[in-house]
Amino acid sequence: MKINILIVDDERDFAKMLSERFELKGFSTAVVYDGFNALSWLDENSCEIILLDLGLPGMNGIDVLPRIREAHPFVQVVILTAASDVNIAIATMKHGATDYLIKPVAFDTLLAVIH
Repeated sequence: MKINILIVDDERDFAKMLSERFELKGFSTAVVYDGFNALSWLDENSCEIILLDLGLPGMNGIDVLPRIREAHPFVQVVILTAASDVNIAIATMKHGATDYLIKPVAFDTLLAVIH
């Protein structure tokens, strides 16, 4: 069974590159560029893992995270952001994030977290 990953990041080139690298490793991916579209995508699709950026336009990742957890409690949400503030990291973990990774992050580290 392929693991489905939703990548939520407003940095389009980064999100696209990440998607391509995961696809080459045998994962199935989808990419959205903001929180509203992430929630809409989740209304119609399913995934096992979400890579969620915090600095999203419109609705940021901290606002999106509790909505994801409420509607999809078994989806693993990994925060993948440039925000290195420890208070933000703690807040996301309290809201149910599985892990908190700071960009730039090695692809092998991402793979390890997903496995």
